[in-house]
Amino acid sequence: MMLVSASAFANDRPRFLMSAAEDLPGVVDTPPMLVAQPPASTVAVLALAGAEGIQLSDLVLSAQQAIEKKTALKVTTLEPGQEKEVRSCAGDPECFARELRKSGSSADLLLTVSVTSIGDDQVLLGILLVDARSEAELAGRTKIKTGELAEELPPGVSPTRAMTDYIAKVFPTNLWGEIASLKVGANEENAEVELRGAGISCVTPCTIDRVFPGRYEVILKKQGFKPWLGSVDLKSGQLGKVDATLEKDDSGSAFESPWFWTAVGVGAVAAGVATVLLVTADSGPRIICIARTPEECSQ
Repeated sequence: MMLVSASAFANDRPRFLMSAAEDLPGVVDTPPMLVAQPPASTVAVLALAGAEGIQLSDLVLSAQQAIEKKTALKVTTLEPGQEKEVRSCAGDPECFARELRKSGSSADLLLTVSVTSIGDDQVLLGILLVDARSEAELAGRTKIKTGELAEELPPGVSPTRAMTDYIAKVFPTNLWGEIASLKVGANEENAEVELRGAGISCVTPCTIDRVFPGRYEVILKKQGFKPWLGSVDLKSGQLGKVDATLEKDDSGSAFESPWFWTAVGVGAVAAGVATVLLVTADSGPRIICIARTPEECSQ
């Protein structure tokens, strides 16, 4: 038997409310479908150097915007303490990967950007993409090849405005441009949506942007309705659609209703009760015990 504290109320003697076990709401507990893992999930962006008139923060922002426009990667930045150690690597990809892991960053990839003046109104744009994951973190996925670019920009060309075109050259084709979206609707609004395998959720009606292409389970849940489970194949550059029909769940018990718990609370307060416990067992009825202490419900 398990005792789960539900509120803080009290009583002179234990009181019990019962409901059959099968009346409790069902839960979708199926193993996830086989979903193709994305090559990577997160990338940290670090600006190493900026030319006169070009702020490091502007370089980071333009790189972030380019990545978010063309990939499904989540972009992160480094804390000042993390930046210090990573900056010390001076362009060494192995050092960058090692120091990023040591810094405690959760990013899979590191993208560094630098701009150096090489003449009047002309700059050299440097971009480096490094896979910082260990073999254990790769979990069978292929390590992304280091991408490197050093490009002399034409006179007058702003590196921040040209970032999208040049940054694409260091990303592999299985990341750059591989992005899908999903529109989810249902006959009931405000249903919780989970895109299992992507770690993304929303509330109907909703559109989920920037998802890696692949097959995903879609789960919808709403109080008073049976959970809905389906799947969707998302293709690169396309908007997938899911239209779910939620069915009323007539098997739910009173325990699911907020009005039930409000009534219990009001009654307990009126009786001077201090403890309300939900007593459950592996099988059989579910019992609500209202008493002064948990020990009284154990007797």
